Amino acid sequence: MAAIDPTPATVLSVQQENCRPWLGMWVSAGKKENWPAVMEALGLPEMYSEKNTFVLKLWCDGEDFHYDAGILEAKFKHSVTFKLGTPTELNHGNKIVITYTEEDGKLIADGVIAAKNLILHNVFAAQGDVLIKTYRVGNVVAKSWYRRLSSTADSNILSFL
Repeated sequence: MAAIDPTPATVLSVQQENCRPWLGMWVSAGKKENWPAVMEALGLPEMYSEKNTFVLKLWCDGEDFHYDAGILEAKFKHSVTFKLGTPTELNHGNKIVITYTEEDGKLIADGVIAAKNLILHNVFAAQGDVLIKTYRVGNVVAKSWYRRLSSTADSNILSFL
């Protein structure tokens, strides 16, 4: 796995994090609520199990935002580059169209998986060093808690993204 690129485009400044508290590097904090129901609603494989360690990295470079997400134990990661308010197309087995917006200091991701007839609504809400990601898939709602990683965090986690 490649290490985190320390160039200015990926290093988060305190100013960015203060402006958008959801920016940063995050690792799952071991607390999830209703996670198996979301896995079932999305048809996710076992690697998405709540027992695994999820890592998120969100940063901006001008108007472009970047979202890297991964699962340590599965050695799986994906990356998305998006502009706020502009639909972004992803393909993870099915085409997903997501529009990211910001509201009250939170990152909102509204999307559609047309092939599965599913509407998605995710909210990334940070309070200090805790990020709560709320997932809504149709009528199923779940939450996952993350803690902010510092630049001195576990090297296995930092090198993963």
